[in-house]
Amino acid sequence: MMVGNGATNWNVDAGQDAFIDTLWGFNMIPTDLHTSWKDQGCQDYFAGVFPAKLPGTCNEVLERV
Repeated sequence: MMVGNGATNWNVDAGQDAFIDTLWGFNMIPTDLHTSWKDQGCQDYFAGVFPAKLPGTCNEVLERV
């Protein structure tokens, strides 16, 4: 049996980017929100592990998610 940590890579697992990708992959958010997030290079991290990168309309995208 193996036991793992759900956040093994803080750059990937603890970021909103993975959350946005997951929501989009399960058709829980429209493609325009996903595209807007990706095109702007938005990123925010759980519990402020790293500084957020929220240029342009990233905050508005998060509010709609």
